[in-house]
Amino acid sequence: MAYNREKKEVSFNGVKFDVLSNVGNTLVVGEVKKSSGSLEAAKMQLYLYLKVLSEAGLEAVGELRIPEEKKRIKLELNEEVVKQLEESEEKIEQIIKQEMPPQVIATKWCKKCAYNNFCYA
Repeated sequence: MAYNREKKEVSFNGVKFDVLSNVGNTLVVGEVKKSSGSLEAAKMQLYLYLKVLSEAGLEAVGELRIPEEKKRIKLELNEEVVKQLEESEEKIEQIIKQEMPPQVIATKWCKKCAYNNFCYA
């Protein structure tokens, strides 16, 4: 990986950043992905990290990195994204409170998903 001077896999308040660096006076949280196949999910993951930092009083920007595609996508937290995250958290809480989990909806991503065991256990 080409990020030798940066801190890697930093844990903070229940989340784990792939890369953490300081650029000038700006804290940059980097999330490294192999491809842009699940770009929206990767963005939301990074926005969640920025929200966790913001709630702790730390302002940061995000950078989604896809080395194999030579892409870097800058992200900044805003009110619209915070609202989306809060809505997602509410939906997750509703699912958790259900007596039975929802039926599994198999998709093409299921085989490679890190949470596969939760759905098919």
